[in-house]
Amino acid sequence: MTVAWIERFRGSAGCGRVLRFFDSNYFPICLCAAALVSNTLGLDIAGYAVFVACAVFINLFSDQTRAGIPVLLLGVFSTSAMHSPGYSDGSNFYMTAPVLATLGSFAVILACSLVFHLTYYGGWRRMLRGSRLLPGLVVLCGATMLNGLFSPHYRPVNLLIGLLQLFSLLLVYLFFSATYRYDKKDLVYLARICALAGILIAVELLFVYTAKYEWGSPLNNDWKGQIIIGWGVSNIIGIMMVILLPMYFYLMQADKPRGWLYYIGAVAVTVAIFYTLSRAAFFLALPVFFAGAAISCLLKGNRRLYQIMTGAIAAAAVVVGVLLFDSGLIDELLGFFKEVKLNDRGRFELWKKDIDFFLAYPLFGGGFAVEQVVNMPHRPIFHTFSHNTVMQMLGKCGLIGLAAYLYHCADTVRLYLTRPTLDRLFMGASVACFVITGLLDNGFFYVFTTFYYSLFLLFTERGLEAEDAAAFRGSPLCKPKRPL
Repeated sequence: MTVAWIERFRGSAGCGRVLRFFDSNYFPICLCAAALVSNTLGLDIAGYAVFVACAVFINLFSDQTRAGIPVLLLGVFSTSAMHSPGYSDGSNFYMTAPVLATLGSFAVILACSLVFHLTYYGGWRRMLRGSRLLPGLVVLCGATMLNGLFSPHYRPVNLLIGLLQLFSLLLVYLFFSATYRYDKKDLVYLARICALAGILIAVELLFVYTAKYEWGSPLNNDWKGQIIIGWGVSNIIGIMMVILLPMYFYLMQADKPRGWLYYIGAVAVTVAIFYTLSRAAFFLALPVFFAGAAISCLLKGNRRLYQIMTGAIAAAAVVVGVLLFDSGLIDELLGFFKEVKLNDRGRFELWKKDIDFFLAYPLFGGGFAVEQVVNMPHRPIFHTFSHNTVMQMLGKCGLIGLAAYLYHCADTVRLYLTRPTLDRLFMGASVACFVITGLLDNGFFYVFTTFYYSLFLLFTERGLEAEDAAAFRGSPLCKPKRPL
């Protein structure tokens, strides 16, 4: 009876109109608006309800999950600063019984809809088909699940973090590989979602400055500690935006009529990255921006327009720089960078401890909770991470974890070196930004950054598979033989 009702509703005009809207370019824009309202007004539960409702509708009534991609990638930005776990005003919002019950209900409903989609639309049999990356992802997530095994500092949270890694990296990859039908045009669709996400984050950051910043005060270390959007603090905000930055330059080539608009977006996001006061993000964003601008000025198409815009941007930057120096505001603007300089801010000490943990527990490491248990019992566990993916895997997951991570990295490098194209160049640049920022922060272990990483890998892999299939169809092996 339930299946018959779903089929009747799928065939209705109303369902068709909703699915067509979900499949349009307007749907991600509306999701951004919902996330912004939720983030700025503290309507976290209402924001989550919107995203969960959209995801459930797609899972029940659409035979493929293309429209679920913006739901997955944009949903986290609904989390507000006033309720964010560990950074709120002390209301302990997310630990109250009604909120936990509501979030638990959302999770159960969403999980049931995912299982229904895989079952009803035949996704299970497609989930484990062979792929270039699947063995490395399985090995990496398996090694992560084993973190701290046999360590005296093992805690249940070790398994929880391993499960989060399994969910954000492997299960997202498997679900969309089984339920999403790849189309080369969807590379532009994914890039547009990334561009919208970058602008959404920049606007949320602007709200933080509007609400908290006192004009004329220096952008120093004290202010950096107040840059909290809700789903992330200053460094995470900057890292998220620098991962998205290459997508603007890809769209300048792939969506030429709107290329000028994406160039303006790239400038806005780069400026916003500076105002996060994240050194790793900003000093990576600069070469990414310069390289993207140079490539855009050299490639055929709109290069004359991009050359003019680049000249105008450079001239504006010089004028602004002169005015800042002349007025003395440059000291306030660069307050944090001058104050901190190249200070490691405790990273070297964490890395030394990781080596000690590895030497004490060489096979599976000390576990994700070991630093918290041994040295920082009153700090949230993610604050005790190594701020370096390699050292984190070495100290917390041991030789098994580090070897699995390097194996996955080797798979990823091979993926992007296989028949390089312009599409894979820019998507590979976003993946490279994810990996590079992981040498100075914990981005690899945050669920929402890993969502983007997982989908970048999946789209790249599916693109190569589509090219292989097209080449095979055009080969003599695929041509029917003439009868004798």
